[in-house]
Amino acid sequence: MEKNFSLIITELRKSRGISQKEAAEKLGISQALLSHYEKGIRECGQRFLVRIADFYDVSVDYLLGRENAPNRASSILASLDDASDDLDAEDIALLRAAIEVRERLRRRDPQLANLMVKHLSVQLYRMILHQARQGNLPKTWAGVACSDGELFANNLYLQLIDQAQMEETDSWRSARPAAANEPPPEAVKAMVNQAEDYVFRTLADRLPPLPTKYLK
Repeated sequence: MEKNFSLIITELRKSRGISQKEAAEKLGISQALLSHYEKGIRECGQRFLVRIADFYDVSVDYLLGRENAPNRASSILASLDDASDDLDAEDIALLRAAIEVRERLRRRDPQLANLMVKHLSVQLYRMILHQARQGNLPKTWAGVACSDGELFANNLYLQLIDQAQMEETDSWRSARPAAANEPPPEAVKAMVNQAEDYVFRTLADRLPPLPTKYLK
């Protein structure tokens, strides 16, 4: 069945567990007007079309029924399945895990997903800066820091990056708790296991008693 705009925005709202009243408040319109949009009684303008696309993190073409994938994340996940012969399993797991986590955060609150992307970007920037200082990556990859010899060589800059990320992470808030016992997607499970293995094995002397599996 071909989907129209009213059906698509209704399904998007329900799939994210958002009430019509809550969605209307976040979109800056009345619940009555959103109800009219969802029932197809009224057509929205271009400005609202862009606003609701940003709110649900989907493309305008998806809202208009012109494409099947709601956003780039869906397309990337599909392409990763197709590229399984070309990428290592670890690479695929990490990429899929990042996308899966972002998508889950986006369904709860688009701002959380944006914060996650910012957080990962800063962490990758930190790694690029550090590796450029070690000579493993070109210095020009380090952005503005590479043009400032003192900044580039100063460990304090890395510490400031760490502090900024800690403050940003501490500011994250959840409006409602997520289901505690829901099993994770396989990619997320693989990523968590890999990270835990690294943390427990390399920092064992600084941590409380470890799970049995890491004492072998």
